[in-house]
Amino acid sequence: MSRRNLETLCQRYFGLTPREQILLAHLERARDLLASKELTVETVARMSGFTSHPAFSRAFRVWAKCTPTQYRRR
Repeated sequence: MSRRNLETLCQRYFGLTPREQILLAHLERARDLLASKELTVETVARMSGFTSHPAFSRAFRVWAKCTPTQYRRR
């Protein structure tokens, strides 16, 4: 099966492409890690699979509608 066929099938059955599913898993992991006040946001980014803090912050802000620090303060 080609990559494109896999993406199409995943989109059809799950509503997300494989890349979007992976990103969602990383963001949900980050959300859980942010509950720990002992971890820095940079550490949370690294532990949840992001290669850089800025990339993590941008993705989290789009997904959660707030920055990781704002989310932690809630």
